[in-house]
Amino acid sequence: MYLFLLSKLLEKHKNHTDATIDNEIYIFHHFNTYGEIGFRINYNYTGLMAQPSRTGRNKGKVKRRKQGLFDIFIISGSLLPKSMSHRDILVLATTNTTKENCYRVWRGENPLYVGTSELEQATLTLIMLSFFEQELNWGAQEWQRFTFFEPKQTIPHRVRPRDMLMGYILQAYDLGVENVAYWQKSRPTTTTFLSPNKDNYGFDDYPENYKRYFTDLRDDLYAEALMNKENVKMIREYTRNVENNPFYEE
Repeated sequence: MYLFLLSKLLEKHKNHTDATIDNEIYIFHHFNTYGEIGFRINYNYTGLMAQPSRTGRNKGKVKRRKQGLFDIFIISGSLLPKSMSHRDILVLATTNTTKENCYRVWRGENPLYVGTSELEQATLTLIMLSFFEQELNWGAQEWQRFTFFEPKQTIPHRVRPRDMLMGYILQAYDLGVENVAYWQKSRPTTTTFLSPNKDNYGFDDYPENYKRYFTDLRDDLYAEALMNKENVKMIREYTRNVENNPFYEE
């Protein structure tokens, strides 16, 4: 499914020729009860991922040439009233579907075939699109931001950017949504690897009883990262002719 979504996104970008149009809608599926679910494509570096740092030594800049080029905004139909947060995803997952079905979508199965009711199908579709956004925007490529789950092009099943979200979904099932480690104090609907007491520095020294939810996902032969060698080559053939992010400086 992730390659299918990537092909649709690239097709839209290649056909986008009017620089005055900043966005376009792609609908994955129209649900009778929940309406249209898909994503808004943010052209011309207008999405959140393309914006520069607000503080620190990189204030006003982005670190990579094409950062945010493929940013998308997930359209959640009537399942959610506005933009979707990490907390929303965990609540929807633990309320409307099963851990096993989340695994199946994480591995790349079509949520419309996995879910057994329209509510479950819509929920799994939102989870799939969230996984897709992670694969697009986080990694080692010039259009992405840094992640602890940077994939290896030659061993794409080793680790994947979507493992970050999947690990938190698994924590939510086992520990409860409120008990995942950790919720940001300043943005309580967003997860972080930094403890509230600031007694660790990130994922490297994240407590092992929580960390295993992420590391146990490694080397799953049925779950490949989207940015394998072939897909990266395909994307680069397009990006080499695209202007850099205006906030990038050599």
